[in-house]
Amino acid sequence: MKGYSLLLKSFSEVVKKNNKLKLVLIGKGTERYRNHDNIIALGMISNIEKYYSMADFIILTSLFGEGFSNVLVEGMLSRLIPIASDVGDNKLIIGKAGITFPANNIKLIIDSLEKTANMKSNTIKVVSNKALLRAKNKFNIKKMLISYKNIYQAFV
Repeated sequence: MKGYSLLLKSFSEVVKKNNKLKLVLIGKGTERYRNHDNIIALGMISNIEKYYSMADFIILTSLFGEGFSNVLVEGMLSRLIPIASDVGDNKLIIGKAGITFPANNIKLIIDSLEKTANMKSNTIKVVSNKALLRAKNKFNIKKMLISYKNIYQAFV
């Protein structure tokens, strides 16, 4: 479901051209990828927010079954450039503040990784700030509470 093998194949192609890249995998089952070059596989962790600062972008290559990806918004709030498959609400979340691609498309994952890996630091700063602002403006607690209230009132 999470598309890890697709991500690993894509990353292995990109890292051939840029051996300085590192991929940090966090989540259930990722610990099995610990013995791959240029990959730090942490498995399931409870304090993910402490790890966001080590990255420039967050990537989700889910193939199906996603709804609203909280981790994507969390990454954007941590100034990470979002890259994600167009599954669930990913496209809605990212808007024009990152990159989306059709699920299960290795070429577009490679293109997305290469594009972000080749960004200059000032471009990374601009795009990551755009992601931060989008997450703050579109997905803040106040808006969430208003949405829940409206849904609740529609049924009473």
